[in-house]
Amino acid sequence: MEKFRFVRNLFGVSQADVAMVIGVPQPTYAKYESGRTKKIPFGIVKRFANYYGIDVGWFQDELVSDEFRKTIRQSIDLIQDYSESYKRLGVPTAFLEAIRDEKIIPCEAFIKNIQREYLKAKEYIVEKDDETGETNEVPESSYPQIIGEQTKEIVRLKKTIDHLNAYIAVLEEKLDHQK
Repeated sequence: MEKFRFVRNLFGVSQADVAMVIGVPQPTYAKYESGRTKKIPFGIVKRFANYYGIDVGWFQDELVSDEFRKTIRQSIDLIQDYSESYKRLGVPTAFLEAIRDEKIIPCEAFIKNIQREYLKAKEYIVEKDDETGETNEVPESSYPQIIGEQTKEIVRLKKTIDHLNAYIAVLEEKLDHQK
């Protein structure tokens, strides 16, 4: 099944890795992927779909309602501007791009994870100011940009801390040699 290969390549894993996840020998999985096995047991497809966060109907070319497609697009739009959420969702950027480009249909649970990530980030933006007690009102259209900026600042601060820790280690080593 070409769709198995497509997903496997998005995640950058080997056939052996996928075979282990779905509980079949690697040669059996290779037959599924190549199309030499025409009827793949539904349980195998379901395990694969559940593990990778894909709607089972996508494998069977079932039609997806316009409402669900709209939900998918809206959810992906929420996070496409900041890369840190990709890591928190536990999927490669290519997977989210394939969802955005409608090459793959995620399962509802995955969409809910995206929405939860967004809501966590939104809560962070619309918190009360500790000093004044006022709520910080920011237009929702600005959230992805703000989240992206905050993510970049967090990464920058982590790098600074790492550099400072390395500098402290060097100083401590010099002090130890002087003694």
